[in-house]
Amino acid sequence: QEVLREISSRTPRAYGGNSPRTAVFTPMPGDLHSFGPAMVQECFALAGWSADLLVSASHQEIVGTVADRHLDLLGLTLSHDTHIERAASLIRAIRSVSMNPYLSIMVGGRVIADQPGLATLVGADGTADTAAGAVAVAERLVCAARLAASA
Repeated sequence: QEVLREISSRTPRAYGGNSPRTAVFTPMPGDLHSFGPAMVQECFALAGWSADLLVSASHQEIVGTVADRHLDLLGLTLSHDTHIERAASLIRAIRSVSMNPYLSIMVGGRVIADQPGLATLVGADGTADTAAGAVAVAERLVCAARLAASA
């Protein structure tokens, strides 16, 4: 993680406009794996997003963050298949309180990489194989959500 921070501090950040897209990334509550979400968060920041990372956040902290902030995207990682039902419950809770009714939710991690169809099963809007691919998918999701919001 120190190497990631050192490399990112030397890389210029893209910025595309007056209002950058906003995102929060977090591992599933109880999951100790935080390096993956940190890498994805950094890729989004380098792509010009205002991206934050929640580490060791509880279910309530994640829901509270989404309720208190207007976010375009929430990224959730799952590294254990025992988290699938809890992820679906968390995503439902997030959607019910989100300050942004058009919030896009992406999931990733080992479990999703092994079974990409689980993304739909847990109620997410998308997933990607790589961090760079996640940025591209998120751009499409958020663009479509903003169009829907303005309609």
